[in-house]
Amino acid sequence: MLQLQQMRTRVGEILEDSSFVQWPEALVNQYLNDAAQDFAMRTKCYRRYSSPLSANGSIDVSKPFAFYSVPSDTHELESVWVNGYHVPQARIDRMPYQWDIEFCNSTAEPSAYLYGDFGLEVIRFWPYPSDAAFPTVYVYYTALPPAMTTNTATPTGIPARYNIALVYYTVAMCYRKNFEDADKSKSEEFMALYLDQIRDCQGRIARLLNAEGMGVPYRHL
Repeated sequence: MLQLQQMRTRVGEILEDSSFVQWPEALVNQYLNDAAQDFAMRTKCYRRYSSPLSANGSIDVSKPFAFYSVPSDTHELESVWVNGYHVPQARIDRMPYQWDIEFCNSTAEPSAYLYGDFGLEVIRFWPYPSDAAFPTVYVYYTALPPAMTTNTATPTGIPARYNIALVYYTVAMCYRKNFEDADKSKSEEFMALYLDQIRDCQGRIARLLNAEGMGVPYRHL
């Protein structure tokens, strides 16, 4: 796993600017952090389970739903879990007729919960869960790595074999910095190297980290 200082040194060597005169260290650090964020978003290689969520929205008594805040580093929600059970997603137009009235007037707990309408910061549950066990809500999501702020920091969630990709991205962005005299050919060359790393990681993620069941034809057993 490469540290921030090690990646920055590699960038300086490639740019032949080891003293960081033309491209300041602060700029190189910013590009390396941008690269980590971009790599995580494109490949979804950084995946996490949240800590238990708790309802933070006001409850509308006529339509029993609640809002839950998702973790701040969420890129995309993959799934929602309650007590080890997967909670299905739904849209308001797919709910049963008068579902809100039926659930609101019912004294019994519904047999299933649904979530939907999730955005960048919140998810919504129907109907509002009132049983004591429900606050143990977890979300599984692809995450964004935190910024590297110290020389010994490493790109969180980015597999070690792909740390070099962050160097390629940074070099490409450095060559693009000054649009009047930028070296576009070199920028494109290193961006192509970066995208090669992206494609390789995407392929590995698709093969190894999907949640779909897999079967083997009988003749191959």
